[in-house]
Amino acid sequence: MVAQLALRLKHAIPRTTPHPCYNLWKLQDPALQQLLAVEVSNCFSSRAKEDMSDWQLFKENLNTIAATNPGIAKPSKKPWISHTSLHLTEEKHSARLLGHTSKLKQQMKLTRANIRQDKQKWADDLATEQKQIL
Repeated sequence: MVAQLALRLKHAIPRTTPHPCYNLWKLQDPALQQLLAVEVSNCFSSRAKEDMSDWQLFKENLNTIAATNPGIAKPSKKPWISHTSLHLTEEKHSARLLGHTSKLKQQMKLTRANIRQDKQKWADDLATEQKQIL
């Protein structure tokens, strides 16, 4: 025998699932706000008063409604990108799919500029936070 190898593996700690982040940006649309309000009122008007005292049931009902109506937001890999920049990116994507080259060029310029501004604003905000802490 040349060598003996021993491995010690770490015990995996079970993780709890994180709470979903809902796409609240969509709630700026008044029609979607009204739709969500109607869904919530319909759901809870049909429940008995006894069911309303159970917090777990209340929470589950509200989460299922929120997951379907505004939807769950995609987690952002780059936290400095604002919703307006994401909206511009979606417009740029649709222009590319439709083959509008002139609109695509304009959207690319707007998107790049907006993302640069967002990143600069994010960096400035971080710097001011750190200065306030010190």
